[in-house]
Amino acid sequence: MKKQEQKNNGFEDNILNEFDYIDSELLRSGDIRNVVDKYRFWENDKIKKDMAKNARPFEIAVENLQRDFNVGSIIRTANAFAAQAVHIVGRRSVNRRGAMVTDKYLNMNY
Repeated sequence: MKKQEQKNNGFEDNILNEFDYIDSELLRSGDIRNVVDKYRFWENDKIKKDMAKNARPFEIAVENLQRDFNVGSIIRTANAFAAQAVHIVGRRSVNRRGAMVTDKYLNMNY
């Protein structure tokens, strides 16, 4: 079978066959998410699974913080240090802007 040689944004179409974790829409339109280069063009659920596989053996619990931005900073820090999970006690919502979307890639428990 002959491989396609047509290019989209500098990537060959056949790259989608080689890497099942690549999001074809992000590959075509460009990836502007706040992720490290390793995860560029990956699907969100695949990023979350890979991070969970490589997580360090600790979890963070947050209780009684008054400002959503503080919770977001803690979520970003947990992501940076590869925490297994973040537990938010008492609150049902978190300012996602403060978390810089890193909450999509962590196990969050409310």
